[in-house]
Amino acid sequence: MANKAVRLTTQQFVEYFWPLPHGINDPPAPATNPFVNIPTLRLEAEIAQDLAPGMLLSLTTEQSHVNSPNGVKPKVDGAFFRLNDLVMPLADGRPQHADQVIGVEFEASIDPFSDGENPCPEARNRKEAREQISSYAETVFSVQHRVAFFILVVVGKTCRITRWDRSGVVVTTSFDYCTNWVLFCELLWRMSQCSDEQLGYDPTARRIYPWDPLWQTMDHATEGRTSDADHKIRVLRSDELLDDGNVVFSYVREMFSKSLEGAPRYVLDVPDGNAVRQYLVGNPTFVAKGMACRGTEGFVALDRQTEEFAWLKDCWRIAYPSVEHEGYILEQLNNAGVPNVPTKICYGDLRGQITVTPLMWYNCHVLQEPKVAFAIRAAKDDIQGELPPEFDSSCPLRLHQHTRLVVKEVGIPLKEFSYGIQLLNAVADCVEAHKAAAGVPTFRLHRDISSGNILILPKVRARPNGVRAIAWMGLLCDWELSKPLYWQDRAPRQPERSGTWQFMSAALLQRNEKKVEISDELESFFNVILYHAVRYLDSNLTSKQVGIFIDEYFDQFKCYDGVWVCGDRKLQTIKDGLILSQSRNPVDFKGNMNAVIATMLSWFRANYIVQSLKFSLEDVLPPISPTPTPPSLPADFVLSFRGEVSAGPAEYIAPAPAPATPHYTPSRPVVIPTAEDVEEARMVGTHDAFLNLLKRSTDSLAGWTPLDRVGDRYPVDMERNTRYVHLDREASPFAYQSTQ
Repeated sequence: MANKAVRLTTQQFVEYFWPLPHGINDPPAPATNPFVNIPTLRLEAEIAQDLAPGMLLSLTTEQSHVNSPNGVKPKVDGAFFRLNDLVMPLADGRPQHADQVIGVEFEASIDPFSDGENPCPEARNRKEAREQISSYAETVFSVQHRVAFFILVVVGKTCRITRWDRSGVVVTTSFDYCTNWVLFCELLWRMSQCSDEQLGYDPTARRIYPWDPLWQTMDHATEGRTSDADHKIRVLRSDELLDDGNVVFSYVREMFSKSLEGAPRYVLDVPDGNAVRQYLVGNPTFVAKGMACRGTEGFVALDRQTEEFAWLKDCWRIAYPSVEHEGYILEQLNNAGVPNVPTKICYGDLRGQITVTPLMWYNCHVLQEPKVAFAIRAAKDDIQGELPPEFDSSCPLRLHQHTRLVVKEVGIPLKEFSYGIQLLNAVADCVEAHKAAAGVPTFRLHRDISSGNILILPKVRARPNGVRAIAWMGLLCDWELSKPLYWQDRAPRQPERSGTWQFMSAALLQRNEKKVEISDELESFFNVILYHAVRYLDSNLTSKQVGIFIDEYFDQFKCYDGVWVCGDRKLQTIKDGLILSQSRNPVDFKGNMNAVIATMLSWFRANYIVQSLKFSLEDVLPPISPTPTPPSLPADFVLSFRGEVSAGPAEYIAPAPAPATPHYTPSRPVVIPTAEDVEEARMVGTHDAFLNLLKRSTDSLAGWTPLDRVGDRYPVDMERNTRYVHLDREASPFAYQSTQ
């Protein structure tokens, strides 16, 4: 959260965020200082609770009891709760932290913030304390539907109020609550009189309790139906799944059921033109890590009216005028007939819900006055007023707009692929989608190809011989960062380059000003293949080497003069055209995957030469031995190739010897590309060669084995270099998300 804070005086803060109730000019106050000669912190907390009528302050020294979907369980010191809302206590009688209204963090002596020039000092202990509070806010956002979350930070006898949103944090100056007890008593009383919306709750999300009929509706939806279909790849009977347009696969119902386990339940409003649709949700299935970010959450949702399942995406999109809404983009793609992309149901921005922190920064630093009232008014008026047309280049904060999108498809994470051939099938489908989107009439590049944005979608498909079967197709999702090709010459739409660091091309990471090209997008597809091959497929890498390779190739980076650039391992791999282990031995995936990766690498290597990137080759690779013949083939493996297959018993097809990886000999740096380099570079200038390679590699079972997937090989005890992690998502490196 460094450089993502705006500081106000305490009086400014409470005037704008916690205003006095209508008709009250003088808030009640004790006759004497209630904090004089109080021996313990707990007694002080009890007094503070009495000063906030209708609220309970619960203290704890235990780990968070939040059933957090983001996997983070930070130590919680205390929280204020509304007495009227305490209907579902924990087993020990304490209130659920998912119900907390205002957080309280006690620090013995370290103030995470400063009243100096920089409100976020870089001292290590203060930074760590600040990160702890940020993770506390992040956890609350993951279990509650919030626009903002307030935390009181108490350091000894001093206190600050903080307000966290998806752009950053607004923090007050520090004050001694024993000396300035009148001010402290007033802010506690004001806090207790605020509405839920004033305290940061999302008014478009309503909590569902066990006595609500909608609770029973959700429970009923978790019960299996005889019409539910198994999503495994298989040949269908002639009378099976004839109405394939309304198939509910069992994994979707299971995902919805799991999302309700121990979770608060909500009904969410989603704009649909001039109307509003409502969806019932539990915990999110997907939660993006980080606090100051888009905060993307994905839910398996139940349509309140039709009781059909759908995928609901809740996020805080970038709110600059030229950044298009993902729902509008999907509408364009659907209308153009682009295959293998989500089907839009409804979408829209939630009126009045923008992040206030960057508006405050703009008013304080650009207008030279803390016009916080304007910032609040602008938020309520749907970004109207004296806003910068795009962004102020000196502003470290992004402006975000809360939005929701509902699509028909509920996909399976790509990491659930069963065989290497299935991995390439899914990627090929998404390359097909990317090619169609980049052509007439949409002319659009995705610009965020990553592991999380490629899903597996089971579908009923007819094989070339007319046999109907369940097929696992690829689905290219999350188009919110996409951009039309004819916008490439325009000024940047936001302060930082967008994308997912691990899967971006080395050229984009090296040169922040570079325009995104098809070759960059194809390299991202290659990185997705490589990541899953290294992590999940059998190879000559040890488990430890798998962890080191993933860390070095996908996560690491370098910093020059404050600019993050590509890490050494990724850059050298692309420039050399070789996948080598830490011991400098060639990585062997024991099958067709070797030839696919080697061919793609040779193309990207040539592309970098053509782009005048220097390269050197230091090792000669030996031929790769063919994969041993397995004794039998499972049916879903046989059906994973895209050629013709009969509905009868599968016959074993012996794998063909894998083509050897090209031998390269050391040479002096090349500046002028050869004719062969130019020809190979052309292979990634358009989608055709890349897509044809994937299709040729999966049109038969020759060279593939059903034994190539061996589980997750990433070591659970891997100690990662913290220099490369714990980054704010969408701070540089651009849109960081852990590859774990």
